[in-house]
Amino acid sequence: MIAGIDVTLRCDECGGSGRVLSGHPNDPFAQAINCQAGCDNGEVTHFDELTTLEDAIKDYPTAIRLQVVAPFSKWNR
Repeated sequence: MIAGIDVTLRCDECGGSGRVLSGHPNDPFAQAINCQAGCDNGEVTHFDELTTLEDAIKDYPTAIRLQVVAPFSKWNR
């Protein structure tokens, strides 16, 4: 049994670029700024409590990365 999985997805707000325009795309003064959605270089990671990696693959087909998080025990200190 695993504790869960860290699921990394492409940020919806910036499309995975990590940058967004500060104004309208047709505005000549619009500037590219860092994404304000809390992503890390265009990637968003969240924890999902799942029982198997196979479930995560089915639930998140567009995931960039899936990382199994082992349950805490006295053996992995």
